[in-house]
Formats: sequence, structure tokens, C-alpha cells
Amino acid sequence: MQQRFSGQYKTSSNLAKLLSNWGLIMPANTFAGDAILSVTGSTRSGQRPEKILGLMKLEAAYHCFNTDKPITSQLNEVTMLFPGVLKVRETASEDTNAANLSYTPLLSTSDKGNAWKVDNEFELMNPDYAKLMRQFRDGDKPVSMAYLVTGIFKSAFPEGIEVSDDSADEKTEEGDDNQDDTKEAKTRRLTGLTEASEPGAIVVLADADMLSDLVAYQRTFFGLSPVGDNSTFVLNALEDLSGSSELISIRSRGNYKRPFTVVDEIEKKADDETKDEETKITAQIQGFEQQLNEKLRSVEGENKGELINRTIIEEKKKIELELREAEKQLRDIKMQKRQRVEKLKTRLRNFCTLPGPALILVIAVLLGIYRAVKRKRYVSHASDA
Repeated sequence: MQQRFSGQYKTSSNLAKLLSNWGLIMPANTFAGDAILSVTGSTRSGQRPEKILGLMKLEAAYHCFNTDKPITSQLNEVTMLFPGVLKVRETASEDTNAANLSYTPLLSTSDKGNAWKVDNEFELMNPDYAKLMRQFRDGDKPVSMAYLVTGIFKSAFPEGIEVSDDSADEKTEEGDDNQDDTKEAKTRRLTGLTEASEPGAIVVLADADMLSDLVAYQRTFFGLSPVGDNSTFVLNALEDLSGSSELISIRSRGNYKRPFTVVDEIEKKADDETKDEETKITAQIQGFEQQLNEKLRSVEGENKGELINRTIIEEKKKIELELREAEKQLRDIKMQKRQRVEKLKTRLRNFCTLPGPALILVIAVLLGIYRAVKRKRYVSHASDA
């Protein structure tokens, strides 16, 4: 929905009243992040690949899916784009509306996940992903992005809601004195059930973009093709909510995936070996950036002498050089981690490609020798005859 706000249209929407009634909260301008699950890529042509904090690829290997629920038990990979954070309200058990509800997390980050915030939605129009990743801090428990809520639901609008009355539009207005009466006549209150008669279930997901063409599908020669298990998650949820849980447990969808365990072990070992050094260099970069910002504020100040400004500018250049050197060291460390995987890739490629041509060459040489010997023996017997 679009709301008029300070002369501009606010394109974001939320279900704050419904979520509160269900015992959940989703903080504004707050997103789930995970340095381990973040996708590495480039958002602009010619840009070096970097980890994008807002784009995560949830994997079963990191226990991102609830294996006890048929909706997510067979999933292997789900991509999330700037997902929000869902939390159960601390007072949900005391609330009369949510006291009889139970909550089961379906999608979550790894144990190192954490929440990160922005001041306003405009910061995400042209984000600096490298800066966001440097400011991000690992957490100590998973962050949930989807919940299954079950129980007896109560209405979030027990007193009903006001809706426009279409029949009032046919009435004619007779001057300014009757305008207020006409406005009141155009609305009427609708009432309904205040509490469900039977237990129900809902799935709350804090990411509306997971089914977008950019995330859930890829364009092929035959049209759009699903990528990962994004669409599978939605289909499983629809079948589970509309049918019997016993039946969905039998036909729960997923895909078969064989992870590269050797590559994962190499990357994990490289991360463990370089984590301390990488953290140290990242702290240096943050210190250099802080010094640089202070120097910039000093240069922009008023009533500064030319000599002082020139000295500050020279110090600023020196800090920039140190900052570039630290960033270069950080890139070298990341390059060393990738080189181990590339070496394994080269060995596997040589193992898969070289034996075939070599075997064919050996067979050809042996076949040539065999034919030459056979031809020579045939000529010898012919000459004797």
C-alpha cells in the first residue's frame, strides 16, 4: 500500500496491528544478516565481487530450516533479499489475544546471524555493501525470518471496522452545511467474529521479495525457471495450511543436493586461519576511516588558516594512503583463501579432462603399432608364397 507522508508517497507497508495481535513484532528498518550466508557478487559492471549483506542464501548445512515441520524439512537452499526480523513479543504469553498461540520458527540464519539497522529506507537505494559488512557484528544465536503460528486466533478488530458505504455516494449534496453529515453517512461499521471457533494456522514471512523474478527464478531459453527452493517453500506452506499435515509430510517438496564437502572444509579452515588477521585489519580500516572523517570535518570548518588547512590536507592524504594499504592487505588475505579452492578446482579439472585424451592417445599409439606389426607379417607371408 502507499501512504501519504510529508508530501511524499511512502511505498513501504507493514502489518503491525495484525502482527501484534498474533504476538509477533517486526522492527522497522531492521534486517537479518549473516556473514557466512551472505552471497558474494558485484552489483555494478566492472566492480570487484564482494559480500552483499542484504542477500543471503540459507542452506540446510547451517541448520537454517526447521526439520521437524514438513514445510521446511526437505528444503536445501532458499535465497532471501533484505529479509526483516521476526520476534515473539515477551508479553505474548500474558496477552489475552496471543496467550493460546504457539510459535515455531521455520527459516532462520546460522548461529552467527544478527540484526542490522539503517536510519531510513533511502539508505538502501545506493548502499555501500563493503561498509555495511565492516559494520556488521556476528551474533550468538539464529535470527528468525519466518514463523508458523498455530492456535485459537482472536480478531484484531473486535469492535469491527469502518468501511465506505457505496450507497451514500448516490446521495446529492445540498450546500456546505450538509457536507459533514454526508461524510458521516459515507461510512458504516462492519462487525464479525471476535474469536475463531476452531484452531487455525498461519505462516508469517518477513520477506516479500523472495518470490521475485530476481531472486526465485532465472531466465532460460524456455522461459523462467525456478532457482533454489523459494517457490517450493511457498507451495509447501499452501498445501500444509490448506490440507492435512499428515499428507503433506509424505509429499513435502525439496530438491536433491550434494554439497562439495571438501571445498566447504577448505573454506572453513581458511576462514579460521585468517579470521584474527582479517579482524585486525578491519579494525585498522575503521580507525583510518574515523580519522579521515575527523580530518574532513576539520578542513570544512570555518576561520581556519591556510597553513593549518594545508597541514590537515597532507595528513588526510597520509591517512588515505594507509587506508588503501590496509584494504590491499585485506584483499590479499581474501585472495589467499580463494587460491586454495582454485588449486583444488585446477586439480579436479586436470583429473577430469586429461585422462580421457591421454587414454585415447595411448590406445591410438598401441593400435597403430599393432596394425604395423600385422601389416609387416602379412607382407612377409605374401612374399614367401
